[in-house]
Amino acid sequence: MAKRDRIGDFLFKIFGPATVEGAMQGWSPEAKAQWKRLQEANREKK
Repeated sequence: MAKRDRIGDFLFKIFGPATVEGAMQGWSPEAKAQWKRLQEANREKK
């Protein structure tokens, strides 16, 4: 294993996968409702 790969593994174990603060899961009811609101807002702009 290359040295860079080992460093990447080490950092991944410490920090974990990249995440977004405050993100909603796509399958949650809140996310679906927000998506529908965004779609309606986009239709009104056109």
